Amino acid sequence: MPAALFGRLWSLAATLVVALAAAATGFATTVAIGFSGSRVYDRPAVIVLGSGNNLSVLVTDGPARLLLAAGDDSAAFGNALAKTRPLGGDRIDVLLLAGTTNDVTFLSRARRTAEGRHVEALGNPELIGALGLPADALLLSPRRFQLTRETHVTVETVDRSETAEGPSFAWRATIDHGTTRLLVLSDGRALGDFASVGPVSALLVGGEHAVESLSQVDTQVLVVSAVALAGKEVRGDVAEFARSRKYVVRVFAGDATSFAFTDGGLELPARAVSVGGTPEPAVGSR
Repeated sequence: MPAALFGRLWSLAATLVVALAAAATGFATTVAIGFSGSRVYDRPAVIVLGSGNNLSVLVTDGPARLLLAAGDDSAAFGNALAKTRPLGGDRIDVLLLAGTTNDVTFLSRARRTAEGRHVEALGNPELIGALGLPADALLLSPRRFQLTRETHVTVETVDRSETAEGPSFAWRATIDHGTTRLLVLSDGRALGDFASVGPVSALLVGGEHAVESLSQVDTQVLVVSAVALAGKEVRGDVAEFARSRKYVVRVFAGDATSFAFTDGGLELPARAVSVGGTPEPAVGSR
């Protein structure tokens, strides 16, 4: 065999081996990333997204994902959501857009960012037209979403346009996983417009009046927006409205803070701060 022909055949064989090796490496890498990504949502959890003056909430359990978007900072919302998503795990099954016509810019961008398969809006009917959604996309209150056998989310809304103080529209979401319950409020001032749900493991409140709701809800954990409540205000405000020690978690804009469900209840993030309340005076004391 001529040397030139042998050289060409050898070069072709070497190229084929390199190509096969590269293909095998690529396949192994894809499988590893896919496996790693699938583990991110293994544990049922509530992930709170810092989206400005309000809080957005992602509820995950196995393959099911429900996202309630609220706030005024679409860039922060996008950054926080990106931190929760594994490669190839962008799917949002149910996207709930909460707000008023004043929040259309944020909600429109949140809708494009999240790309939910099923979209509903929490707000007055005018919000539907402003977002370009069909009429049947307006959430009917109450609305229950069953994610899995263990996890469901119930959403309720109230029109407060006749109320002198506070927001003209409010909502709350009750997240249940087994016997563990979390309560999400759009605004602390609207709590009295809803029926009591009893003790909850954690209270998540958007807006600047979050701490006020502590005097009306039996909970040990308060989750608030860091934009709405400054760190230096936490201890003083909690002491004013709370009667017992609480854990307070401030969620910063662009951050994603996870609360995983456990057999015993709820796993708190490391940033939870223990704050003492004001004990009620004993009977007969002055």
